[in-house]
Amino acid sequence: LMLGACKKSIDIQPEYQLDGSKPLSTMTEAENAVTGMYASLRNANLYGATGGNQSFTSTPDLMSDDLIETFESLGNNRRYSEWTYASDESAIYATWVAAYQSIARANLILRDIDKFTGTNPTAVNRIKGQALALRAHMHFELLRYFAPTFTRNTDSLGIPYVKTFDVTAKPVRNTVKVCYDNILADLSQAVSLLGNVDRAINSSSNRAYIDITAAYGMQARVNLYASQWADAAAAATNVINLKPLAASAATFQPIWWDDSVEEVLWAIQFDSYAEGDCYGNAYFAINNKCTYRPANDLVALYNPATDIRYDAYIASVGSGPTYAGPARLIVAKHWGKGTATDGVVNWKAYRTGEMYLIRAEANYRAGNATAALADLNTLRSKRIIGFVNGSESGATLFTAIQTERRKELAFEAHRFFDLKRWGKIAIARSSCGSSGNSPSNICSLSSNSRGWTWPMPFNEIIANTNIVQNPGY
Repeated sequence: LMLGACKKSIDIQPEYQLDGSKPLSTMTEAENAVTGMYASLRNANLYGATGGNQSFTSTPDLMSDDLIETFESLGNNRRYSEWTYASDESAIYATWVAAYQSIARANLILRDIDKFTGTNPTAVNRIKGQALALRAHMHFELLRYFAPTFTRNTDSLGIPYVKTFDVTAKPVRNTVKVCYDNILADLSQAVSLLGNVDRAINSSSNRAYIDITAAYGMQARVNLYASQWADAAAAATNVINLKPLAASAATFQPIWWDDSVEEVLWAIQFDSYAEGDCYGNAYFAINNKCTYRPANDLVALYNPATDIRYDAYIASVGSGPTYAGPARLIVAKHWGKGTATDGVVNWKAYRTGEMYLIRAEANYRAGNATAALADLNTLRSKRIIGFVNGSESGATLFTAIQTERRKELAFEAHRFFDLKRWGKIAIARSSCGSSGNSPSNICSLSSNSRGWTWPMPFNEIIANTNIVQNPGY
């Protein structure tokens, strides 16, 4: 029993702290620095929710039309779900600081790792490739919030792209174009390095680290946002060839309980409540308050009898000896490991299901509707029992791709950013406001609202006068 319980636990706790004042002196120190780099992602204002803002997990869903505030809410997250945040929002600043701290850990590794190339070049490749990929990933996560547009070559301001470990630096905001240039360059180098490593980075039962498959997934997502359709499709194809879709409900549903890593490219590890609960189950708990519920129009997209995602993502609970509180629908996607319902579960940052949708959208945009429809049908056939291939074409096909993205990636922090990159499609929540059994009366976000973009944190502007504020703040 002890061996079974420990099997899925991956040790990503750093053995000691490095402040960066001295260079890494051994490969052992470099390996420990990698462990610390991954551990930093569990920060409460990044992917770990306990006591924080969960900015890269549940917050984008609160800001979308997939979740509706309930009367069990104490209003703790209303500034995000109503888009009323301002430049002095402490949680936004905390996210900014925590993300750049993770980037700093990657840069500390990249500063020193090359000196070990002569003794163990493929081990250096493994470490350096992960640091480059994580640096790119974290910058992209920030870019999605703080950039006003995702247009590839725009001169609109993005974020500072920080490539050196320097605690005294006061960098300027790079343009969105320069941010993309650096993100894609880091990922390209990461893919090259991770293709020639000394040992396997992940095991068959855990995906806690970034390997070449995950790096391909990152390339696919970034290129999709950048509207580089051929590159997005090519990177998605690389993933699909390496990591197939889950074959059935029997292999799909256990993904969310961490009983399986089918189609998981990379998952951020959580093994105890002290490390955080990635989707903030303090807000979505089955035995406590349920402060946000799945939106009615989202729920209506699934056929509970045939769509295997419904039971994996959504549950109906009510008062009684097992579940406290009134009867209600809740988000069940991140309940916990195995049969646990404590919210402690790994955050699936990249999955093969997303790659099929990236390739479908990229091919559609590039004029290859046949390939787009084929990928859409493949995904639907794996998720919907008895599915008969669709024959959508033209604008109807793109609408079907958009709808399937919403269904497949619900509660995975995509919906708000999808609406933003599709041209800031105005949000109009269903069953919102007092008539819709919700305490929030701000139920829509117009396409020209400042709320699509987070403000530069006021504290950062005070500390670094090179930082320019976003419009409207």
